[in-house]
Amino acid sequence: MELKDIVSVSGMGGLHQVVAHRSNGLILETLDASKKRFPTNTNTKVSILSDIAIYTVNGEKPFKEVIKDLYEKEKGGLVVPNKKAENSDFVDFMVKLLPDYDTDRVYVSDIKKLTNWYTILRDFGDMESLIADNDADETNKEATEETTETEAKPVKKVKSEKAKTTAKSPTVKANTKSAGGAKKMSAPRKTGGG
Repeated sequence: MELKDIVSVSGMGGLHQVVAHRSNGLILETLDASKKRFPTNTNTKVSILSDIAIYTVNGEKPFKEVIKDLYEKEKGGLVVPNKKAENSDFVDFMVKLLPDYDTDRVYVSDIKKLTNWYTILRDFGDMESLIADNDADETNKEATEETTETEAKPVKKVKSEKAKTTAKSPTVKANTKSAGGAKKMSAPRKTGGG
């Protein structure tokens, strides 16, 4: 299982794993004990976890790095608040997890979503595998970028950068349409209209 195969579906709780692709959507399976499968269509708003990031005061931190940090800090004693905890508990948790998170753009509801997703991944996924896959993805991405920069002609490099931007932008733009334009990470939110 890799983060690129795990999605959040707008209007549905929990997380889902992509098990198949169709011409007009996906076949998803819930990441819970029921393992229920269902199809999506072209109108279904899906956020891929590997494309999500949390706003920090200096930019953004990819979700995959956040869960890796959280996994390590939880082993070190950090307690993940349960969904019925007070809002102040979630804020305290986030300060311990990511001290430089952007308090203006990351809301308590985003932190709750982050903790919920992490709990699902921890309980129904293989965190060691997800973290290992994340490290391999970063290594492969860096190697690809180095190859592109040294071997590509300027025209190809421009296209490559455009492709990278395009690949990241749909997460921001597609997700900001839902929830009143307040979603980048599907946990942390972006304020302002789409």
